Amino acid sequence: MPRQRFRLLTAILLVAASAVGLAAALELGVWGPERRARRALLAHHARRADYLAREAAVPAPYFRDEPELKRELNDLAAWHARRVREIRQAPRFDARKEQLIDAPYAPVEGRLVTWLSLRKYAHQEY
Repeated sequence: MPRQRFRLLTAILLVAASAVGLAAALELGVWGPERRARRALLAHHARRADYLAREAAVPAPYFRDEPELKRELNDLAAWHARRVREIRQAPRFDARKEQLIDAPYAPVEGRLVTWLSLRKYAHQEY
């Protein structure tokens, strides 16, 4: 009797270890890259929304010169926050589709961030 229990316990442990190994292999091989890409895109949009919202909230002197800049920063921060919600709620993640959605905003964002960097550090001498 004890030998049968030992064999049964050994078989159960082998099946459990195989299931864990299979799950880990699927995670790394099949689902891993998709999840990593999704997490990276979520992190990008969350960081960008935070950065742009903080920049728009600061009462900087250059907002007096160009008042529409603050509105553009707030709009872009809201767009990034909306993208975070959309990506989290999406049942499936398609990196190519997400790239196509984000592509029109890249030049706008690049222009604003470059402008901010130039204005922010214009007074510093190197």
